[in-house]
Amino acid sequence: MATLRILGVFDNGGATLDRYTFVFNERDGDNYQMLGTSETGEGFSQFCSGHFNYHGDNSHLGKPVQWHQLSDQLKQHVEGRIA
Repeated sequence: MATLRILGVFDNGGATLDRYTFVFNERDGDNYQMLGTSETGEGFSQFCSGHFNYHGDNSHLGKPVQWHQLSDQLKQHVEGRIA
């Protein structure tokens, strides 16, 4: 298995329990591996796959956010899940 690399991070503003979606470089056709998490990763954290348009509209995932904008707790959680 190749090392997972984050392609994008999205925030739906708290509309659902899985507020943050992390999109990874592994894919099957148009479906990319993703991780949905709560704000800290402690309340909810689940891998799934879903549609991601590398160069297009991904508003269905929320608004794009940068890694540095996330809490240290969430960054540590994600790093631990993909290690």
